[in-house]
Amino acid sequence: MSGGAIAVDNNAAGSNIYFTGGTNFLFTGNNPITDFPIKNAINPGGACLDVPTQSTTTACTTSGLAPMDAFVAKLNPGTNTGAQLLYCTYLGGTGTDIGLGVAVDASGNAYVTGSTDSSAFPTISGGIQGKQATSGGGIDAFVGKINNPATNTGSTNVQLTYFSFLGGTGTDVGNAITVDSVQGARVVGTTASSNFPTSNPIPGGGTLKGSQDAFVARLDTLGTTASTSEFVTLLGGSGTETGTGITLDTDTNTYVTGETTSTDFPTAAPFQAALKGPQDVFVSKLGPTLSFNLTVASPTANSANAGNQLSFTYTVTNTGDTTSNVAFSDNLAAGSGSAPVTFVSASASGGTCPTTPTDNKVLCNLGVKSRVRRAFPEEAQRARLRRTLSLSRVRVLRLSPW
Repeated sequence: MSGGAIAVDNNAAGSNIYFTGGTNFLFTGNNPITDFPIKNAINPGGACLDVPTQSTTTACTTSGLAPMDAFVAKLNPGTNTGAQLLYCTYLGGTGTDIGLGVAVDASGNAYVTGSTDSSAFPTISGGIQGKQATSGGGIDAFVGKINNPATNTGSTNVQLTYFSFLGGTGTDVGNAITVDSVQGARVVGTTASSNFPTSNPIPGGGTLKGSQDAFVARLDTLGTTASTSEFVTLLGGSGTETGTGITLDTDTNTYVTGETTSTDFPTAAPFQAALKGPQDVFVSKLGPTLSFNLTVASPTANSANAGNQLSFTYTVTNTGDTTSNVAFSDNLAAGSGSAPVTFVSASASGGTCPTTPTDNKVLCNLGVKSRVRRAFPEEAQRARLRRTLSLSRVRVLRLSPW
């Protein structure tokens, strides 16, 4: 049995403790001394029974042949009668599964990552099947999400509401995990797979550089913006890398740390630019994933003479991470002849636009320095940014006939 990681929430009634690891202790229902303490467990096919109220000797595992399963548990340490186990569940298949990282969001959902060589995990009933539905072969990383039911009464089984393998044909391990404000699981780990499933990688992060690279991923556990907000990237050089830790700041920048033996590890604005020993620590910062779309509505007229005013409406939408300090700029054309284009006015549904242009350039600040989710509370929680701008200008589009 091994402990992998621990996390706490900020529950108003006191912090709950979440922890994960791996165990080969079975709950058989007839040996309370050695039985693993299962409670409110993921219950595929009714196979998992609670301790100490079990009524049969049915084993509570996904397979009695499993050499080791991951487990996830939630503990309330502050009750009047001592610590209370709110839930404890196995998480695994027929192979060896180990939980190495755990995180919790503001709603009490638990997120776990680790390694597995199981070809199948418990079936998700009503949950979201993530980016990779099947094992890539060998040992894969995995990401699972467990809901937060009314477990304080000891009467509700938890559910696996999201699951994804993450790996190729080599050895891939998820070592640490954190979660952003919109339930995006951010994972760091290690891969030796030449076919590791990258998507939206950083420059140079699409292919394995050495025998083993670190990887960094964001997986959308709500399943609503997977194509725009998810990314999986490799991070490494020609040596070997291991990603061991991950965290976020309030601007959704991702910070990862780990170990490297590469003399060509990718750096940017480094404190230490070169490898000093056979193996060094690395710290990297990855900026938010933004996905901006710009649409332009038709002008108010299809033709105009010199002196006519035309209005254009632009809609800027970001379906990536929440962000701030978004700016829109437009360089006004110089016009032709004696009728140059001049700026009249601009307005934005959020943020500010100038009253006069600078060097015939319109610059509108659509987000302020505080976070978008705070600066514009009228938007839904998952809304990243949607702003419309109306620019009025004088432009000669077509001269009237003589």
